Amino acid sequence: MTFRQNPDVIQSGQQDEIVLLHPGSGQYLSLDGVGAFIWRLFDDNQQASLNQIARAVCQAYAVEEETATADVQQFAEVLIQNGLLLADQTV
Repeated sequence: MTFRQNPDVIQSGQQDEIVLLHPGSGQYLSLDGVGAFIWRLFDDNQQASLNQIARAVCQAYAVEEETATADVQQFAEVLIQNGLLLADQTV
């Protein structure tokens, strides 16, 4: 399964901080640090798996892969629940 940003989401921010707004639901989320880094990896022009995102987090922040994988999974679930991230089934 791969993931991508919901193209309906409006985003604004600086390098280390992003505010996301889903205009349809009114849901918004403010991200900083690692959250903003992960959001950028879920670029809407390419699809990424959670394992790919977790590996990038490991490289950028020197954390254990198991920890990064669990954290990325949990973060993706929050983004999906708020309609900010879309999951795509791959064949």
